[in-house]
Amino acid sequence: MALWLGTVDNVFWSYFNEELTTDDWDRYLAYFENFLKLCSDDAIRIIFTYNAQIPHATQRQELAEVFKRQQENTHKLIASAFITNLSTNKGANTAIDWLVKKPFLEKTFEIPVDGFAWLESTKTSFDRQRILTEIRKRVGSSIWPELAEQVRNAG
Repeated sequence: MALWLGTVDNVFWSYFNEELTTDDWDRYLAYFENFLKLCSDDAIRIIFTYNAQIPHATQRQELAEVFKRQQENTHKLIASAFITNLSTNKGANTAIDWLVKKPFLEKTFEIPVDGFAWLESTKTSFDRQRILTEIRKRVGSSIWPELAEQVRNAG
């Protein structure tokens, strides 16, 4: 499996560790669009990629279309952390953030603990332990080693 998705409270998280198939990407878009429809104010998005490339241009356009369709709901999203172990992904996502202005804060991180710390600084009710526990349950042995260490330290 390449993609895991989840929601804990008002936090949407996704985790992928391989190249996404078209079916995976469609599932991600549908889940995220539904989250935008149903979330309350002060929502957070966390994207983990482990040894996986960021979405290609067509996929990014499809994501932009989700944001356009959900324009009345995007104000609910206050922060998004893109956490990746690949420096090429970090550079590409940072460049995209410079070019595309979003209605929420977004930062890219190579170290999971840094991404969580930044998210916690944007929302006091963010519960790192609950997110980590959920990821551990869902992702299991496919989990990123640095993230697995955070799970152990949180538990």
